[in-house]
Amino acid sequence: MASLSCNRQSTCTAWFKTAKKVIIMLWPNIQSSLFACLAFLMLFANAAHGAEKWTWYDTTLEATFFFFQAEDYSQTLHIARNPDQLHERNSIMGSHPSTTQVKAYFALGAVSHFAIAYVLPHPWRTLWQGVWIGIEANSVQHNRKTEPSVGIHLHF
Repeated sequence: MASLSCNRQSTCTAWFKTAKKVIIMLWPNIQSSLFACLAFLMLFANAAHGAEKWTWYDTTLEATFFFFQAEDYSQTLHIARNPDQLHERNSIMGSHPSTTQVKAYFALGAVSHFAIAYVLPHPWRTLWQGVWIGIEANSVQHNRKTEPSVGIHLHF
């Protein structure tokens, strides 16, 4: 994992410009989301203090989150491509999101999740990652139970 300690000002500026574009596009769907406000507050509050050292364990947790998020993304794209047969449970995206909304939502979610995890101190970082792994795993499992044909299927 590359270090993000170099020139935080320009890295943060580029990230916030991208996030702003996505938020403007999704604004009608996220304005009531308390999570979005809380996530940005945590990001701003902790960014000034600098991040603690990123560990191999942090990377493992983040990779686990991204694994489940990739499955959720695949399932949600399938739902978006079949609005006559399926509907989305995520109230932020609405019951019938477009594929563009799905892509933007998951791109912003992935970047935001990592950025927040990076600036959180331990043990909050581990708690943040663990809770979101649970949320994503639950979404994936629910989608598989209700519609077995949804998404990619990885068997172990």
